[in-house]
Amino acid sequence: MRASNKIVRQSVGLPAETARRVRSLAKQRFRWAFGTIQCVWKHKHILATGKPRGLAMIGLPQTIIFQLLFALVSPIIDLALIVSILSTITSIHEHGYTAVQGDLQRVAFFWLLFAAIDLTA
Repeated sequence: MRASNKIVRQSVGLPAETARRVRSLAKQRFRWAFGTIQCVWKHKHILATGKPRGLAMIGLPQTIIFQLLFALVSPIIDLALIVSILSTITSIHEHGYTAVQGDLQRVAFFWLLFAAIDLTA
């Protein structure tokens, strides 16, 4: 490095650019998913050789399961959620709130539990 150059350290990270529209968010998420697929494909030999061990035993399998397979299943889960909400609304309309009160309380409990665990992680 030349003597005239100065190294500057920035201790605060820059905020990521956010998508302004749903369409641009969808494009951005597709790029991220495609990049993840490319990284897994590029490093597939790590799964076959088992080296480095941490990446072969934890890193890549975790990426395949949670970022690729769950992403494929998530639209089905979203559809199941919509069907469940519509079914609950119909049941409340036909039988009253008392018929589903226990179910709604159970769902609210698990949702709050999940949110608390997610916030502490």
